[in-house]
Amino acid sequence: MATLLSPYLDRLRRHWAAMLLGGIVILLATGFLYRGVRDWEEGIYFCPTDALAESAWLERTLEPDERVGAFNAGILGYLSHRTVVNLDGSINNSVFGAIQEKELLRYLRDEEITYIADNPFFLDVAFGIYWGSGIRSITTLLEPVVEFGECVGNPWGATVVYRVPQHLGDQ
Repeated sequence: MATLLSPYLDRLRRHWAAMLLGGIVILLATGFLYRGVRDWEEGIYFCPTDALAESAWLERTLEPDERVGAFNAGILGYLSHRTVVNLDGSINNSVFGAIQEKELLRYLRDEEITYIADNPFFLDVAFGIYWGSGIRSITTLLEPVVEFGECVGNPWGATVVYRVPQHLGDQ
């Protein structure tokens, strides 16, 4: 009897695994869709107008050889036609050592980064512990140049372009 049912049981196991995997995929997709709709309704979504305005400003204002650092570097680097150095390490492996050693300020100096373009939340809170010993707020040490209006969908507030003072990091 077991020999007769064996081919059917094997097929049933394969179909069971496929159905289980399909069910998991449907649950995940439903969860992501629900979360996306909920965030959209609450006004929490990516706001490209800030990034577009900021990119245009960087291209219009900075010299082509000036380097900008940003934790959210993707759109800025693509649209501004300026060198935008990713500071969180997601696409820039060279910054990992500075992050591990908590020496991002030294990294800015070594990489000749003259501007930082990002949200103060990312600079002071999300990545605040990585700037260096004794630095409680990097934004108080930088020179704000221009602030891009707060986007309704951005929960972190306005984006600011800061000039990195030449003496900063020499201590």
